[in-house]
Amino acid sequence: MISLKNFLDAAPTAFHAAETLASELEAEGWTRLDEADSWNLAPGQGYFLVRSGRSVAAFIPGSGDAAEDGLRIAASHLDSPLWKIKTEAAVRESGAWRLPVEAYGGPINRTWLDRELEIAGFVRWEDEDGRINGRPWRSGGAAAIIPSLAIHFDREVNKGAELNNQQHMAALMPDSGDEDHPVLKRIAAGIGCSPDQILAAELFLVPSEKASTVDSGSGGWITSGRLDNLAMAHAVLSSLPEPVNAGSRGILAMWFDAEEIGSRTDAGAASLFPDEVIERLVIASGGGREALLRTRRRSLMISADMAHASHPNYPDRHDKGYPVVLGGGAVLKSHGKRHYATDVDTESALVSYGRRAGIPLQKMIFRSDTPCGMSLGPLASAMASIPTVDIGSPIWAMHSSRETADLGDHEAIIRLIREHWKD
Repeated sequence: MISLKNFLDAAPTAFHAAETLASELEAEGWTRLDEADSWNLAPGQGYFLVRSGRSVAAFIPGSGDAAEDGLRIAASHLDSPLWKIKTEAAVRESGAWRLPVEAYGGPINRTWLDRELEIAGFVRWEDEDGRINGRPWRSGGAAAIIPSLAIHFDREVNKGAELNNQQHMAALMPDSGDEDHPVLKRIAAGIGCSPDQILAAELFLVPSEKASTVDSGSGGWITSGRLDNLAMAHAVLSSLPEPVNAGSRGILAMWFDAEEIGSRTDAGAASLFPDEVIERLVIASGGGREALLRTRRRSLMISADMAHASHPNYPDRHDKGYPVVLGGGAVLKSHGKRHYATDVDTESALVSYGRRAGIPLQKMIFRSDTPCGMSLGPLASAMASIPTVDIGSPIWAMHSSRETADLGDHEAIIRLIREHWKD
């Protein structure tokens, strides 16, 4: 199975992450399905599908009665905060091509300045025979940069400077003097077509620097872009059992898109996607509507999304009653307004897993005067009507272009999800 570092490097966007997951599952003998086809499923066999090029569902039908046994489900998401390129708005200015962008999710703006940036995303084009093709694409190296303003023009910059997304975050590319659009020309050269054959492209800026480790001699930290949430996507993948060893209860793993922008897409956690897959599993086993409703209530879902580690330089930002330490193990996430899906029943199940397998657990609750973000857990739980618990690995600098996590915590999450599959 692919390593965490290689997965991070292979997946600059959700499109590439979905493609990598599909390749890994196929290599392990899982069968690819099409949602537009009829399914003939067999217990103990692994199946998967890709929706919209950026979300994946993988499942193993159980040999038992899903209405009696329920399903074991784990879900994560493949998207991360990035800068989406306004491709058609590129203009020449002061000896460079200027590429305006819009924020995808909530990136920490200042961390994107003065970094070598790759361009990556998904492209559709029409070939000479009129067929429409599409695939993930990446520039394969640094293609642009968002330069800072020199301190000589802003002497107060170290006291904090507001960066306007429209004015200050546009990326710059070298001007070769060619009249062709620089991004479309580069894409066309990479896929072997002319720029005017390109029909549409969804493109993002991504730091080109690869994942690396900070070794302490006992595992160490990993630092990379997109740890939130590719690390949890990798944990779910790495935890999956071989289909022949899955047991009588069905298993479902889901990797969604669009969590960073609200999950409200046809392939997001707030869509019908999870419930449609569950219903088709029930139908394939001979069940009807009542069996579906019973299956939902007997199932348990783990929502795996990165958690905030207590920051040693900002101790006042965290609730001292709930310290979360990098290297302290997996994190159970809870919130009074249910921004995380954890409740007393699902927390009990997770604590039981941890005790059974000897896996350390930390608990994260925000300060009462600090707003809390939301994971995919509450949305997927509400749409599929399935009890859910929120977990994650602790991380520093969430939504920065470069985040830091502990490799030991990552292994703890994998072991915890494996315990879930065995339940």
